[in-house]
Amino acid sequence: ALAPTPRISGVGSLAGRLALVAAGEGYDLVPALAAELVPAGIALRPLADAPTWELRAARPADAVPSVGFLKAIEALRAAGRRERRSPLATATPPA
Repeated sequence: ALAPTPRISGVGSLAGRLALVAAGEGYDLVPALAAELVPAGIALRPLADAPTWELRAARPADAVPSVGFLKAIEALRAAGRRERRSPLATATPPA
């Protein structure tokens, strides 16, 4: 069971934070695009009135975009379109 007051941690990696959640040591905010990385036994719940995020790509202002950069931007756009069309994935505890 979770403690009444969750502990705040400076763990930087998603995997590390999710390990703490799985151990009952707290909570974490998980971006919808990372839902597939959540291990079994951790349930994701949508937050009421959660803000949407705006993602922007950064590159040098005077640089001509490379083919790789343009492909990466298109992949991000496609992922965003998929995310808007599908409900938030929910990991379920093992039976």
